[in-house]
Amino acid sequence: MPQSIDPRIELLPGAMRPVAELSSFEDVVCLLEAFGGTRLYVSHQTPMVDVRRRCGERLVEALRANFAGDYVTLPRARRLQAELRRVAIRADRRPANQIAREYGISVDSVYRIRGGRPPRPLLGADGAPGLLSAKATRRAETGVIDLEELIDRLTERR
Repeated sequence: MPQSIDPRIELLPGAMRPVAELSSFEDVVCLLEAFGGTRLYVSHQTPMVDVRRRCGERLVEALRANFAGDYVTLPRARRLQAELRRVAIRADRRPANQIAREYGISVDSVYRIRGGRPPRPLLGADGAPGLLSAKATRRAETGVIDLEELIDRLTERR
């Protein structure tokens, strides 16, 4: 058993926490990624070849210590996957648009996850001022945009 308990274990679904305490957080993440959403029979003696091959002997022993002779429904751990994705996004220093494209989320979501503010919108939301004037907004709604006015507004804000 590890000397200090990994604080990331709290992110795991309840039934998997004791297993992670006996093996490791990484081993349980490996198990959930490979077998999440399925039922697994944890035998007393029969080798669990697939689990052992993918995640290691230490995990098989931790599963036996907690669930020997029982069927275990392994959760998909969506909350864990979402939190791991948020951690990866916070650590990634690339521009927000590249990260958004890679993860299939909006640029605003990247800013929200990072805890920063997105750049000021061109059109204000709910009456808030944006970079475009109300006159230009009306023109945009009708499909006619005064390009010179737009360029002037954008350059004077910098």
